[in-house]
Amino acid sequence: ELWTHGDDIRRAIGREPDAPDPATLRVMSDVAVRTLTTALGVRGKALDGRVARVVLTGDGGGDWLIGARADAPPAHPDVTIKADVLDFCLLTAERITPAEMEYSVEGDPGLARDLVGAASAFATL
Repeated sequence: ELWTHGDDIRRAIGREPDAPDPATLRVMSDVAVRTLTTALGVRGKALDGRVARVVLTGDGGGDWLIGARADAPPAHPDVTIKADVLDFCLLTAERITPAEMEYSVEGDPGLARDLVGAASAFATL
């Protein structure tokens, strides 16, 4: 919230946006990815037993499997989404749209669209 609204203010007064430090990006992206299954529910969608891998590149990024049970062997993901960590955080804050975010998809394109589309579900609540 502080970073997003701080950038809103910077843009309004003609200053350049300021990216958070990698540690902050890591926390923001971790929370955003871990809540994607709930965000899907808010949007009326579900993983329905499928597994998604989200890979966020750049300083502060990471690699997550969602939908996989912690006590189960690693599952082969139904979809892998790769994107820049800063762009993903901007998407979750509704500062860019899914169409504006560059990302790659391996696997189920429909599930990828659902996940990327749901990422900003909590920005509008």
